[in-house]
Parts: sequence; C-alpha cells; structure tokens
Amino acid sequence: ISLKLLRNLNDIRQTVLTQLNEPLDITVFQPIKELNEYNDEIHKLIKKRGRKKFDFDVSKNRLEKLQNEYNSLELSLREENNTNSNAMVNSNSQLEKYKEKLDKLKSEDKSITDIYTDINQRLKNEIDEYIALRFSLLDPSFESFMKIQLKLYTDLQEKFNNDVHIDGAT
Repeated sequence: ISLKLLRNLNDIRQTVLTQLNEPLDITVFQPIKELNEYNDEIHKLIKKRGRKKFDFDVSKNRLEKLQNEYNSLELSLREENNTNSNAMVNSNSQLEKYKEKLDKLKSEDKSITDIYTDINQRLKNEIDEYIALRFSLLDPSFESFMKIQLKLYTDLQEKFNNDVHIDGAT
C-alpha cells in the first residue's frame, strides 16, 4: 500500500500539479500581484496627500496670522490718524510692507491650495477606481481558485480510488 501511495504521489506531482500551476498563476496569482502593485501606488499617493495637507494647513495658518496682524495694524493706524500725523507716515510704510507680504502669501497659498485640491481629487478618483478594480479582479480569481481546487481534489480522489483499495482488514 505504501508503495502504491508513493507512486501515486509522484505521479500527482508530475502530472496533476504541473497541469494546475499555469492556470493558477494566470487566474489567481497575477491578478493579486497586479492589485498589490496598484495598492502600493495608492499608498504613495496617500502619503503625498498627507505631506501636501500639512503644507496646506501651515499656509492657511500663516495667512490667517498675517491677516490678523495686518487688520490690527490698520485699526491702530486709524486710531492714530486722529491723534498724531507724524506717526502716521511710519505706520503707513509698515502697513504697505504688511500688504505686500499678505499679497505674496495669498499667491503662495493659492498655489498650495490648488496643488492640494488636485492631489485630493486624484486620490478620490483613484480610490473609486481601486474599489472597482478590486472587485473585478478578486471575484473571478476567487471563482477560478475554487474551480482549480475542485479539479485538484477530484483528480486526487480518482487517482487514489483507482489504485489503492483499503478495507478494514488491511
């Protein structure tokens, strides 16, 4: 019996398993590998979005801080306008400097916001595509895996049932 089992196992390795390797690779392993590669791209895009989100938040905070400083300087300038005309010239130049900084920061903020919005929108689209791709790849792969597994077990059962007969006495 052990020699028959050994012969059957060797025959299974040479015939049945080699016949199943190629379909298994094509229908199961390659789609999963493709999905994994796409998954890596999604993770890279998420990391990039995180960095751009940080830049976006820093830019918004800087812009808000400078806007508050500009508004407070402008308010103090209006109050001083009524009291002292000499200090008004100095404050006007300071106000102009803040205005230039504010305009420059607004243009930087606009470009940073555009970049972040673009990456965020791309990520949303990529995730939608990824979900659709995941279902279109994994469902057929799972079905194929089940069919290959059924064929393997059927072949194994035929092989063992034809050659090895074990009864209670044996």
